[in-house]
Amino acid sequence: MRRRCLRLGLDIGGTKIAATVISAEQDILWQFTTSTPKQQLNDFLLCIQQLVQHATTEVGTLSHIGIGIPGVVNDQGVLNASNMGAINQQPIGTLFKKYIAQPFSIENDANCFALAQAHGHQLAENEVMFVAVLGTGVGGAWVLPNRTLWAGAHHLAGEWGHTPLPDLSLIPKSQHITCQCGQQGCIDSYLSGTGFSQLYYQESGVKLDATTIISRYRNQENTACDVFNRYIQYLAHALATIIQTFDPNCIVLGGGMSTIQELYQTVPQYWSKYTLKPPTTDLRPPIYGEWAGAIGAALLG
Repeated sequence: MRRRCLRLGLDIGGTKIAATVISAEQDILWQFTTSTPKQQLNDFLLCIQQLVQHATTEVGTLSHIGIGIPGVVNDQGVLNASNMGAINQQPIGTLFKKYIAQPFSIENDANCFALAQAHGHQLAENEVMFVAVLGTGVGGAWVLPNRTLWAGAHHLAGEWGHTPLPDLSLIPKSQHITCQCGQQGCIDSYLSGTGFSQLYYQESGVKLDATTIISRYRNQENTACDVFNRYIQYLAHALATIIQTFDPNCIVLGGGMSTIQELYQTVPQYWSKYTLKPPTTDLRPPIYGEWAGAIGAALLG
């Protein structure tokens, strides 16, 4: 009897871990979420081990485990730039080997999200996709022809959030925002959900989350309209630099800001102002919802 090829994907976030098992035909067989232990390394590793055991009990023997994790695993197997203190600067691959018996792969969570989008949007073999994640921070990832992830020579490809906002020279210095990385004027500081809220605060003196600001925009509040129009132009110009440099077939948005439907019609109308000729690049919403990262991780196998 032929053994089933079952692949488990784990999407490790700062708040929760999403787990998904898919078949060789990429059917979703099992899904589960649990809180992420962030304080103690041993608790975190035991949680991963228990998730693997739970998945095995529910669906059967796993052939591969894909793990999407915040940050970058360097050539020495050490995790850098993670927002979870318990595992930051740890030799995460070596540690996982002590708790996971099955073959496994580790990848940046944005890259896993991108891989899921490439499959879900049925990216053609010769097409290139850029994923722009606009969440609490700004990240990104590249999918090259044959749906191949591209991390770059030093695992930095797609980290466009920590490059300067193209419109920075048009913003008074008194309104420049200092990024968590220590630089001023990063794309992350303006195009993230946090940055969007900061833009509104600069104009109104009122601190609101992105969802509330968008609600006010739809109710035609003047300040919200002004801030959202600025955000659209900033985003369009930033994405235009991606288009002008790499000319992808499509760009998929991710993160909380990707739920704003107005972006998909309006941003492409603006970005042609900043390119040599009107691009035919598609701007697409994400698919798979909160399970996208876990599905992409499962596809690593």
